[in-house]
Amino acid sequence: VPRIGLTTWSGNKRMIKAATESGMSLEAQIRLVRYYQGQYYDSVRYGITRKEFELTHKWSVSTINDPIERKNIAKTILNDLPQWFGIPSSTQTYIDECQHMTMLAIKDQGKPVGFISLKFTKKTTLEIYVMGVLSDYHRQQIGSRLILESIKYAKINGYQLLQVKTLDDKHPDQHYALTRKFYRHHEFIDLECFDSLWDDPCLILVKAL
Repeated sequence: VPRIGLTTWSGNKRMIKAATESGMSLEAQIRLVRYYQGQYYDSVRYGITRKEFELTHKWSVSTINDPIERKNIAKTILNDLPQWFGIPSSTQTYIDECQHMTMLAIKDQGKPVGFISLKFTKKTTLEIYVMGVLSDYHRQQIGSRLILESIKYAKINGYQLLQVKTLDDKHPDQHYALTRKFYRHHEFIDLECFDSLWDDPCLILVKAL
């Protein structure tokens, strides 16, 4: 079975809660098509693919609420990734700023192995400020799991776009070529390149939710 799902109406809060807690994501919403006791409600469809289900059960994601723990997680993981975070001053800025943002993290037997920090930018847009996975845990779908959880978080909180900044294709760095490939695989699309936002050309990618 490649996918399971359900369709209900927006007034059925218990069914919606069951869907989201089981890992399903909102896939479709048709507004004001169900009429009940003098009021119109939306029709909503939730679903989860086999791949998403397997990711959900392989790696559990937790929200990190303690600012000090956020900082320590960011420090440990970003310092393990000099290919992406090789400028000490910039890396320290990421570490410091992570204290004040929503952080989702994956742990392996209590050890943080991956995290993503989310930054509010506009009422409709949530930004992936920084994400990292310990080098020994690459290619284990941890990054994909964090993206899926970030999408769920964004939808629940009413955001319509998820955006991320990275180096543009103009830059020859092969590690950031992998970064762009990762986001494009998750259906982020190129929005715009700013040559003067950073010292190097900055590409903004977005994903509609």
